Amino acid sequence: MLKIKKSVIVLIISSLTLALLGGGQIPYLVFYMVSGVFIISYLWTAFTARKISVFQRVENKDYYVGDIITIQSYIDNDTLLPIPYVEIIDHTTDGMADNNPRPTIISMMPIERELVKSNVTIKYRGIYDIGPLELKISDVFGAFAWNRSVYTNTYVKVYPKVHRIVNFNLKSMQSFGTMSTKNKAYEDNTSISDIRKYNIGDSVKKIHWKVTAKKGSLHVKDYQMTGSTSIHILLDLKKDCLGNCKTH
Repeated sequence: MLKIKKSVIVLIISSLTLALLGGGQIPYLVFYMVSGVFIISYLWTAFTARKISVFQRVENKDYYVGDIITIQSYIDNDTLLPIPYVEIIDHTTDGMADNNPRPTIISMMPIERELVKSNVTIKYRGIYDIGPLELKISDVFGAFAWNRSVYTNTYVKVYPKVHRIVNFNLKSMQSFGTMSTKNKAYEDNTSISDIRKYNIGDSVKKIHWKVTAKKGSLHVKDYQMTGSTSIHILLDLKKDCLGNCKTH
């Protein structure tokens, strides 16, 4: 998006009015010089603004709340013209931290790459897109300014901060691990407790065919009934629910 200072338009109109009313070579020469300078500035700024390329990168690792992430932004001037004014604002911090992004101002020589680093302290967990970068390219007079928003396909995952719990006494009604039970739903098919004669109602799948062939009568396998105890800790991570929720 192009922005033009009002003072530029006023100056061109004033010089044209002076030339039309006063006449003569000097007023027209002033008008042509003023108009020519601003036309060149406009074309210069419009051309270089389209030829700037940008990409961003971050270190590929796991990030947690409270970590500091370093965002590297590479700005390339792909033209043979210098760029006197480039203002860079990284909007990555809009959702990742509370502080507002600060602009970085640079000037670039022809075919030059600039590296801009920004450090952000992560305050919230989640998945964040890196960027966008907002660029403002202006001429040496500040008369014309092109604004661009550059998006990259880079993102980071921020995990909740890990806290070490020192004093956390969790009382249990029973010991943890494997224990015997009378509930047939916990039969362990890999562990046989005993072999007995077949009774009416026993499952055919339990028949021990080797023992049956040896004894000459149907025998079935009884399995050990074991279960394992475990504990499930459920975390409520809703911000509005911390300490204020009622359980039902």
